[in-house]
Amino acid sequence: MNLLVDIENMVADFGWETDWVDDNEFVAIADGKWCVYQIHFIWQKPIGALYIVFCTDLRFEEPYNIDLLRFIIAANQRLWMGHFDLLEDGAINYRHVIHLYNTDDECTEKIKEISFVMFSEFDLFYPGFQKIQNHIPLSPGDIDLLSLEIRGKA
Repeated sequence: MNLLVDIENMVADFGWETDWVDDNEFVAIADGKWCVYQIHFIWQKPIGALYIVFCTDLRFEEPYNIDLLRFIIAANQRLWMGHFDLLEDGAINYRHVIHLYNTDDECTEKIKEISFVMFSEFDLFYPGFQKIQNHIPLSPGDIDLLSLEIRGKA
């Protein structure tokens, strides 16, 4: 079983475009609620680790706003898996590592579930990053409001 081929087939069922970087990595392109995501699936077979990295167009310039750093810390405290990163080039990524001891069909289903959770988590916090990117100050309650997922209608 080739884990990445199985994952590629899974994301193709969602209508996501894919492009292989090399034998150990491919990128899926998916429309989120607020932006287009580039989702990197990187398989490190020798250590049994699958890296899932969500990348967007979010970029920040130095010196970084203290609101940005506080927002990343607060968002990471609220996530139950994965974390947001501020990279050297000012990009915001959301990443998670899964240690896999078995790469059967059940494993692919778990990866599907984890990918959807990551997708929805980034969608929840994206507006906060956008506010900061547009130099709109965050109020103390913004992080709490942004991390709530509203369902249904009033």
